[in-house]
Amino acid sequence: MMSSALQVTRLTAPGRGAVAVLRLRARRPADAVALQRHFNALSGTDVLTASTGRILYGHWDAEDVVIVRTAEQQWEIHCHGGEAAITRIAADLNADPDALSMPVQPGDLEGQLGLKLLKCRTRRTAAYLLSQQQGVMAEFLDRLQQAVDSDGKEVETPGTSELNRQIERFLSWERFAGHLTQPWDVAVIGRPNAGKSSLLNAVVGYERSIVFAQPGTTRDAVETEIVIDGWPVRLTDTAGIRDAADDDIEATGIAAARQVMTRCDACLLVVDSSDGWTQEVSGLLAAVPKHCPCLVLWNKTDLPSTRPAPPTDVILLPVSVVNGTGVAEVLSWISNTLVPETPEINEPLPVLDDAIDLASKIRLSYLS
Repeated sequence: MMSSALQVTRLTAPGRGAVAVLRLRARRPADAVALQRHFNALSGTDVLTASTGRILYGHWDAEDVVIVRTAEQQWEIHCHGGEAAITRIAADLNADPDALSMPVQPGDLEGQLGLKLLKCRTRRTAAYLLSQQQGVMAEFLDRLQQAVDSDGKEVETPGTSELNRQIERFLSWERFAGHLTQPWDVAVIGRPNAGKSSLLNAVVGYERSIVFAQPGTTRDAVETEIVIDGWPVRLTDTAGIRDAADDDIEATGIAAARQVMTRCDACLLVVDSSDGWTQEVSGLLAAVPKHCPCLVLWNKTDLPSTRPAPPTDVILLPVSVVNGTGVAEVLSWISNTLVPETPEINEPLPVLDDAIDLASKIRLSYLS
């Protein structure tokens, strides 16, 4: 039975896992006395009076747990992910069983943002989601709700023009916000033996892709996730693209490589400088979608070449895996191209569909 003074919500998804997280909310410290009764911090700190943000390790009876006080009357309990541990702790807190079967309750804004936060791969992206969870999103949604009446129609207020300016800026960050929880996609393309796999290994820092002096060695897309300047990036090493494939397997790999090009956020076109610029390379560059930024890497510059030079209007970055030339510049280009500007850490971002829908509705009403 749910206590009116104590709310327990499961923040992690149901099912087995390494760690489960329960959130405990109380109207006042006295309502959370069960927390104090069952948990003993090894440091001796009182869990009810610990400072906000304090991480406490200790025992819940015989269970090892970590408890964090996240707000004045709110705590997170991190325990073993098995259902037995979760059920026992929840029972000690007199929790509603339904709260444990649903990761987030309907209308639980903080819980929704908490689930988003769990999907962040880096500290930098997590900082933005944490700011949204700590009140930035709630404040922005309150402003939006005040701008519409009970029928959902926009209400004219003295601050309407300023609100619409904020809405425009809010919606402009939708692509950025989507990549706080999902990595940016960068395709590495080129003709066979252009050095794509060697270059990717140099960028990643270890041998992720197979390197062999035989055309068409990479027959399928090989994905590797890295972090560049705090942004999660997925690099995809594709099959070498050429007009005539040796077999059906290579042809399938080439088709997959072309498909990767259509959905990536940026593209690295690797050209073997010892082979020079060819008609096939021109065709590859032309095949990159217009909306997709592409950097042409003039690879293997450590080797002598008397082959055709590239067109004068093509901007190249000379690179060499052998001596490391250009690798740092590649990383810098990826970061600056994918994230050319960043929002303030404390401004609202379109990380929830409901917020996007409401903001878009008010914007359309304003434009009409």
